[in-house]
Amino acid sequence: MKRGVFIYSVLLFLMIILSGCGEEQEEINEEKDEVLTVYTTLFVWEDIATQIGGEHVQVKNIVPPGSDAHSFEPTAQMMIDIAEADAFIYTGQGMEGFADAVEKAVSNENTKMIQVTEGMQLNESDAHGHEDHEGHHHDVDPHVWLDPVLMVEAVETISAAFSDLLPEHQHTFLENKNRIVADIEELHEQFTEVVNEAERKTIVVSHRAYGYWEERYGIEQLALTGLDPAYEPSQKEIEEMIARIKNEKIPYILVESNISAKVADVIQSETGVERLPIHNLETVTEEEQKKGYMELMEENIAHVQQALE
Repeated sequence: MKRGVFIYSVLLFLMIILSGCGEEQEEINEEKDEVLTVYTTLFVWEDIATQIGGEHVQVKNIVPPGSDAHSFEPTAQMMIDIAEADAFIYTGQGMEGFADAVEKAVSNENTKMIQVTEGMQLNESDAHGHEDHEGHHHDVDPHVWLDPVLMVEAVETISAAFSDLLPEHQHTFLENKNRIVADIEELHEQFTEVVNEAERKTIVVSHRAYGYWEERYGIEQLALTGLDPAYEPSQKEIEEMIARIKNEKIPYILVESNISAKVADVIQSETGVERLPIHNLETVTEEEQKKGYMELMEENIAHVQQALE
């Protein structure tokens, strides 16, 4: 009898231990499951969201490297995946032509729509290329990621959204946000110093995407195409541009890898200017994607500094 009681006691003890381990394992699994699934439209938002979220956020960018968010069309499966996700981060202001369709697709779901430009003070678009080749209108300039000050606002918006969705990790999101903001503010200081110390204030660019630099730092962009790069200048505009480059002895033209170089080729052959690369970060190559937002912006500042010499 005593032996039976002993065996029963041992079995009961083992059952309690195993039960406790099971509950503990279940708690661990639940903690592992606390990961947000987030879809983005631009490389910039993917990079920032990944840095803010860390291990608590899985970020997927739906626009592949080399593709244009203006003309990109998500597949039916992508729309389903976004509707099943926790959040969708996009620029807004007509930057992504498919954003309205996504909003309709997730209207009855729990997907949080995070428009990074919401509440921002944005520049109005210029007259050139105001309407793009597909009829989309840009009443404001959507290239906010090129302005470090506005990028700070975007980082704060994304961080706040993640904290709302996963409040138990808001401290981590806040720490990551503060680190990113400090880096971006340093970019702003570098840019300000570069322009203040430069004698020249005009840069020639292949795409009128740098209006926020004009507003923030006092740079004038002499652009070969409009806000929509599909816009091409007239022969008269090209001649006026050539004359100004020669008169002001502008030595460089800043050219983006994803914009047609046809007009730039004409300008270069007529003026003898040298080319420097610049990243609009709207569309990136796989190599540029690996560098990340901060490194590409540092390269931009370095090339602008050279162009202003």
